[in-house]
Amino acid sequence: MLWIPLPPLPRYFAIAGLIVLASSGCALMNPAYDITGLTGDSGASIVPPPGPLNADGSPPRQVTVQLRPIGGNTEMATVKMEGDESVESVLQKSKAISKFYRMKVSLFRAGRKGPMANEPLRIEYDSASKRVPAQYDYAMQPGDKLLVVEESRSAFEDLMGSLLGPFAMRK
Repeated sequence: MLWIPLPPLPRYFAIAGLIVLASSGCALMNPAYDITGLTGDSGASIVPPPGPLNADGSPPRQVTVQLRPIGGNTEMATVKMEGDESVESVLQKSKAISKFYRMKVSLFRAGRKGPMANEPLRIEYDSASKRVPAQYDYAMQPGDKLLVVEESRSAFEDLMGSLLGPFAMRK
């Protein structure tokens, strides 16, 4: 068998590849694009501050819900836990489902420690059925916080984003 050595690729192929990679629109390459929706326009964190504790150091039997509309002021709601509450029941009691048609919901667990203490649990919300799917309908614990951010994207934008994939324009 005859072996023909290929010449090494010129450097400009590597440089051109890096330029294409950097300008491809990948969200991981662009730190200004916020995948989580947990930073505002200024880049400041919108993680709710910790709530008050009981005298023994345990969180009270309540859940705090922070509602963030697109063009309005942030509202805080406190939902008393009367038994076993889930994410969907807390959203209903706080009237978030009636206020926002489309929303992003994040759950911040009370009492978590370590490097992942402020890492939220993402919750999918089905705006068509106005329900939280069972796999995201977590049981609420005393002291938990729900962050509810009204979503500005329309169903058409979601459809175009899923069809175009990485070529979709992002805000």
